Amino acid sequence: MDCQSPIKGDTVDMAPLIHMPEPLCLIENTNGPLLVNPEALKILSAIRQPVVVVAIVGLYRTGKSYLMNKLAGKNKGFSVGSTVQSHTKGIWMWCVPHPKKPNHTLVLLDTEGLGDVEKKFFPVKKCFIFDLPTHQKKLAQLETLHNDDLDPKFVQQVAEFCSYIFSHSKTKTLSGGIKASGSHLENLVQTYVNAINSGDLPCMESEVLTLAQIKNSVAVQKAIAHYDQEMGQKLQLPAETLQELLYLHRASEKKAIEVFMKNSFKDEDQGYQKKLEMQLAAKQNDFHKRNLEASQNRCSALLEDIFHPLEENVKQGVYSKPGGHRLFIQQRDELKAKYNQEPRKGIQAEEALQKYLESKESMSVTILQTDLALTAMEKEIEGITEEFIKAEAQRLMESLMQHQQMMESRKIFHQEQVRLMETNRVYQEALQQRVMECQLQVLIKKRLKSSRRNCKLRTENFMMNSRIFQGMTHQMIHASYSKELKH
Repeated sequence: MDCQSPIKGDTVDMAPLIHMPEPLCLIENTNGPLLVNPEALKILSAIRQPVVVVAIVGLYRTGKSYLMNKLAGKNKGFSVGSTVQSHTKGIWMWCVPHPKKPNHTLVLLDTEGLGDVEKKFFPVKKCFIFDLPTHQKKLAQLETLHNDDLDPKFVQQVAEFCSYIFSHSKTKTLSGGIKASGSHLENLVQTYVNAINSGDLPCMESEVLTLAQIKNSVAVQKAIAHYDQEMGQKLQLPAETLQELLYLHRASEKKAIEVFMKNSFKDEDQGYQKKLEMQLAAKQNDFHKRNLEASQNRCSALLEDIFHPLEENVKQGVYSKPGGHRLFIQQRDELKAKYNQEPRKGIQAEEALQKYLESKESMSVTILQTDLALTAMEKEIEGITEEFIKAEAQRLMESLMQHQQMMESRKIFHQEQVRLMETNRVYQEALQQRVMECQLQVLIKKRLKSSRRNCKLRTENFMMNSRIFQGMTHQMIHASYSKELKH
């Protein structure tokens, strides 16, 4: 059996059910120091139930692994027989649900190649005698044989052995009557291996103290991590008030202490809880500093953005005129109101505004001085030119009257021109009417004269046609008469 082979699957989740299909090397014993398998520790750390530890020691090929497989309720698992190499040593672990104790985990430890059993100290002994399972030639296939292929006495002996182990093996208990879970066992394994590798002899009391230190240190780390997670999810910097920050801190602190109490171990003098409280206080101070910084940054950005138009007006000289300072103050107050309406500025809101206004006080003073100077100059100019303005006003009044008189004259002239134009229009229309009447009379005379001429011509034509007709009639009568004479 190779001590480096992993269990099936990449991840193992021991809660709420244990799923460990085959044993896993827990401690590897090679030519160098003892090595702990991190994958095995991961399995132990996930077991929250009390554990019942059953270990077996002895020489190779003495049936240890077969019995451990039976305790696990399997035919295969721990390697049996000739497959074991004599130079491969270590401790193999198999965690399965306890068949007789609900909510308990049975941790089976198979030691490979550990001899000299007689040198070990066992305060209580219970001996079992096992008959030969089967024929000598079939021992190599012991894992594949069914109970029907085995000696019935051996089968009965194995059943009694397993029943005794299940009934009499006690829950792993530490000093002070504390029932050990898988995570406790994990820390004990690490502590024992470190002590052995350093040449020390493990002491149960000192190891329990070491275990308490390890467990409580981890409990503090978990509590701090939970506090950071709670604050990170619920706190939005900058906080609007100190009360908001304090409320979130106290709520997260309470949950962090609950996490510590759940994971702590024998913190009898509450030393680790006090360390946790000190770290939480430091965390609170750190969040307070971060909140101040976030508030300051937020307010600085708002002030720069909101007051930018005001500063641009100053640069362009908008307020460099009489009354400019009053206009500057008015617009500054409007921007202050806009700044105060912005949300999530934090506790530095008012202080940041006051510091900004103080930094711009020299600007306000300069604008005021300029305003006063320009206003005084304007008044001086007004005093000097007052008489000139009165004279100019008189001149403008006279010009206005002259202009009005001129406009009145132009109005009269225009009216006269309109009257003359109307008279001329009437005259022109009458004259045009007379011309048209004369032209009509001439046209009538021409038409009468033309009619008379046409009448005369028609009369003459008629007379001529009459004479022609009479001549033709006479000829026809004459011709007819001559013809009758011939007959």
